[in-house]
Amino acid sequence: RLNKIFSNNILHNSSLQREIFGLSFKNPIGLAAGFDKNACYLDELEALGFGFIEVGTVTPKPQEGNVKPRLFRLPKDQAIVNRMGFNNPGIDAAVRKLERRTGNGIVGVNIGRNFDTPNERAADDYLARFEGAVVVPDGVHERARDRCPVVGDRDRAGEGRVARVRDL
Repeated sequence: RLNKIFSNNILHNSSLQREIFGLSFKNPIGLAAGFDKNACYLDELEALGFGFIEVGTVTPKPQEGNVKPRLFRLPKDQAIVNRMGFNNPGIDAAVRKLERRTGNGIVGVNIGRNFDTPNERAADDYLARFEGAVVVPDGVHERARDRCPVVGDRDRAGEGRVARVRDL
């Protein structure tokens, strides 16, 4: 239904198309991870005209996220504090939703480690993902996230893990 409403959207103008890193973007306007954390609205968001959409952060195993309240206001500081903590149903659930999407736009998946994964095993959360534990549908790209203020910077010496993932 949204496809009909937005089919003549200005964001479908061919002058906005970009070729970057071998990927063809319909336009340079994208939606970052965090809005559609669990890949529930991919077709609807693509119909709105986004040139790419990133979902997540998704972890290997399902997890509840941080203790509530996770999102609250600080009126005096005119601020909102977000401490979600990667609450999500896990990578397998996200991949099932990605397989059902009907759109053909670029989708990125922001992957993170589970909160209970110890620092010395953090690379395993990423490596299992990249070594074929789950097959991701065509047109879906992934970005590993090793540090996040929402779950805390639990490991300031993460470069070795990032290098191991990069080597894949």
